[in-house]
Amino acid sequence: MPKCPSCAIKNSLETKQSVTRFYRTEPFFNGCCPTPPMGWNSWNYFKQDINEKMLLEMARAIKESGLYDAGYT
Repeated sequence: MPKCPSCAIKNSLETKQSVTRFYRTEPFFNGCCPTPPMGWNSWNYFKQDINEKMLLEMARAIKESGLYDAGYT
């Protein structure tokens, strides 16, 4: 598949050493945040129109769907 001229030039100039200089080849882990922040933000959907009943229903749905076990909170 043909590449755009800029990509072809960039790829022809890259070596494994130049790539590893700019990109990590191993995951970064300092113990602070082992998973990315994942969660449900009710404000994005409901804005000001939220109440306790709706919040509890959402929490129950997150738990029952398996999202909680996958790391979502």
